[in-house]
Amino acid sequence: MLRSRGLLFSRRLFVRAFGTAAISGAVGALLAGRSATAAAASVVGPHAPAGLRQTSRTLTFVDSFEPKSYADGDIFVMREGIGQGLLRINFQSQFEGALATSWSLDDPATWRFTLRSGVTFHNGVPLDAGAVVASLQRLAESKNAAAAFRGAAITAVDAATVTIRTVAPVPYLPAILADSKAVIYEPSASFGADGSFIAPVGTGPFKLVDFRPGDRRVLEAHTAYWGGTPGVGQVQYLTVPQGQTRANMIRSGEADIARIINPADLAALQAAPNARVFTLPLPRVRLLYLNVQGPRTGDVRVRRALAHAVDRETIVQTVLENQGASQAAIFNPAYPWGNAGLTGLPFDQSAARTLLAEAGYGPSSPLALTITTYPSRPELPLLAQVLQQQFADVGVQAEISVVEGSVMEGAGLRGENDISLVARNPLFLFDPQATFESDFSSGGSYNLTRYASLDAEIAAAGTLQDTTDRYARYRQMEQQIVEQDAAAIVLSSYIQIDATQATISGYQPHPADYLALTEQIVKA
Repeated sequence: MLRSRGLLFSRRLFVRAFGTAAISGAVGALLAGRSATAAAASVVGPHAPAGLRQTSRTLTFVDSFEPKSYADGDIFVMREGIGQGLLRINFQSQFEGALATSWSLDDPATWRFTLRSGVTFHNGVPLDAGAVVASLQRLAESKNAAAAFRGAAITAVDAATVTIRTVAPVPYLPAILADSKAVIYEPSASFGADGSFIAPVGTGPFKLVDFRPGDRRVLEAHTAYWGGTPGVGQVQYLTVPQGQTRANMIRSGEADIARIINPADLAALQAAPNARVFTLPLPRVRLLYLNVQGPRTGDVRVRRALAHAVDRETIVQTVLENQGASQAAIFNPAYPWGNAGLTGLPFDQSAARTLLAEAGYGPSSPLALTITTYPSRPELPLLAQVLQQQFADVGVQAEISVVEGSVMEGAGLRGENDISLVARNPLFLFDPQATFESDFSSGGSYNLTRYASLDAEIAAAGTLQDTTDRYARYRQMEQQIVEQDAAAIVLSSYIQIDATQATISGYQPHPADYLALTEQIVKA
C-alpha cells in the first residue's frame, strides 16, 4: 500500500527535495488515485510561539476584493478562515488533512475518510459524519460541482467515517475536496428549511459576525478552534479597491496587513522601516480572453494577429517592473502537466499586419475593438494601456473599458466583450481538468472566450486513469487553444506582493491563494 504525505504544487520544489525521478511516481500516483492513505500534516501556516499571542488584539486587514455575499462555495469563506473542507493545500503546496486525518481508496471509485476528533462549528455543534454528508451531498447535486463530482454518493459509515463513491473513478478527487466548494458547514445554522444558504457557519479559526458590503467584514476568533486559539481576537477586514491606497495604509500604520500591492508601490514599501514585504509566485497568470464568436474577434486571423502584436517582455519590464515573467502558457510549464514546448505566437508586427490585411483590415478600414478589464487588480488597467499602444502599432484601434469584475464577467459570458483582460488562477482547483471545463467548455462558468471546439476532448480527458495519457491530452488541448485558435493570449506569470506591519508575525501569502487569514497571525 503506497503512502503519501502530500502532493507538491511546484515541480521545481519537488525536484529540489526528491530529484527528478520522484516526480512521475509520487505525483502521478496521487493524482491517478493509486495512493491508498494520506496522513494529515502539521497545522497550516507558520507557527508563532504561544507566549507571544495577544488574543485580545484587533487586526486590520485590507484587500481589494470582497464577496458579493458569503455564499455556499465562495472562496472568501476559505480565504478568511471561516470554513474548511476535508482536505486543504498547505503552505508547502501539499494536500493535507483538514477536517479529515486520513483517507484511502476502497476501490477505484470509492474513497474513505476518517474525520478529525474534537472539532466544533462556530455555533458549538460538534463535527460529525452527518454534517459532512449534508455539505458534500449538496455539492454533488449542484450544478456548481466539478463535473466529475456530480452524482457522487456520500455515506456516513459511522460518526467519524465517511465514504465518497463517484459515478466513475476520479483521479483528482483530493483537488476537488480541497476546493472552497467543498467546505463543510453546520447544516442547521447555515441553511434554511427550504435548503437556501443563510450564513457560513464553519469550523475555521475565525467566525463572521458582521458584513457591510463595500466597506468591511468583521470576524472574531473561534476560541474552540481545533488547531489552537487564534493569535488575534478580532479582525476588521476592509475593502479598499485602490492599490496605492492599500500600500499607503501600511506605510501610515492604518492597516496591519495588505494584500495585492501594485508593483509600482513595491520600492516605497521596501524602504519603509515599519513594513515587511512578501513576494510569492502564484499559479495565477495575466491573460487576454478573445471572444471566438464575436463579430470582429470571431475571425481566427484577427485573433492570431493580435497575438503577434503583443510584446510580453516590454509589458513585464514596464508595467510589472519585472515582478513576474513573460509566459505564453496557461499553466506553468513546471507543473507535471505543464507544456514546456508551448511558446505562443511570437511578437511579430509584420505577421500581425499581414493577417489583418487578409481579414480585410488596413489603413482605410482599421479594426476597432474594446479591451475590457477591471480595477481590483491594479496593474490590469495599466496593462490595457500598453496593449492599446501595441495594437495601435499594427493598425488596430483599441478602446479600454474598466468596469467592476462582475460586470466584465457577465458581459463576457453573454458574448458582449471583444477582449477580456484578466488575472486568472487556472488552479483554484488543483488539477487542469477544472480549468478546461470552466474556461474552455460550452457553458463553462468562466468561458469568456465562448470557446466550444474541444468539448468532447475535455470530457474524455477527465475520465483517464493513466496519468501520462491524461497530461499529454492537456498539453495538446492547451497548445490548440493558445497557438492554433488563439482564443487566449497569456501575457505573464504572476507574483503576488503583500505587506504587513513589522509588528505582525505569522503571516505569509498562500501559494495557491486559498488562505489569507489564519490562526497563526499574531499582532505584537
